[in-house]
Amino acid sequence: MSRAHGKRARGKVLGLAGFAVLLAGSYLGGHLAFVRGVNVNRTAWQQGPQEWTPVLADAELPDGEHRKIEAAGVSVLLYRAAGQVWALANTCSHMGGPLDEGTISDGCVICPWHGSTFRFTDGAVVRGPASSPQPYYETRVSGEHIEIRAVA
Repeated sequence: MSRAHGKRARGKVLGLAGFAVLLAGSYLGGHLAFVRGVNVNRTAWQQGPQEWTPVLADAELPDGEHRKIEAAGVSVLLYRAAGQVWALANTCSHMGGPLDEGTISDGCVICPWHGSTFRFTDGAVVRGPASSPQPYYETRVSGEHIEIRAVA
């Protein structure tokens, strides 16, 4: 606008100031995302077992209890409530916290690091700061073992 009114020097200064703000914002955004990992989904590339995979003896998971297990190279949190077994990725999608060390309440697990709360039934974020849902797995009891597989 300044250039249009014949104030070329002022227009150039404002243009350069705008460009400097743009560069500073780009640097800050890159630093936060790539160096600090702010709001990066820590579970984005985790692949759980694609086929039904036995992970734990059924008798080893009493009602109201949880266990951390490994399946296809992925850490998984198992939880049994009212006879139903649920499975979520054990690594918090927000900052990578260990969900097995968190609190379980009302069908949800609360990350011990930042308080992100995830629902066991579908991995949905109930309360942030997480913005990405937790990967969850299908579960079944087959014979004497609990089995899981990635949701298709």
